[in-house]
Amino acid sequence: MIEGDHVIYEPDNSMRVSRAAGIYTVTPASDDIHSEGGGPNGCVLMYSVRSDNGDLFEMLDDQFQSTGTMTLDDFEALAQAGAA
Repeated sequence: MIEGDHVIYEPDNSMRVSRAAGIYTVTPASDDIHSEGGGPNGCVLMYSVRSDNGDLFEMLDDQFQSTGTMTLDDFEALAQAGAA
């Protein structure tokens, strides 16, 4: 965590944990369903994510049903679009 608060929510929208700036965590890959967001003042967060198949995140709708995956290629395309 670089700045602000990183909040992790349970599927019922209750807060699981709020991580303040300066916190460093390592979490192994899992099928744990949750949502994440910034606290009242947002957050600046650095992720380091690895993948065996290129899929980095599974995207879920409000009912926690899969709507697709976010891949390394997706991140690269977004970065290049932002640089244009």
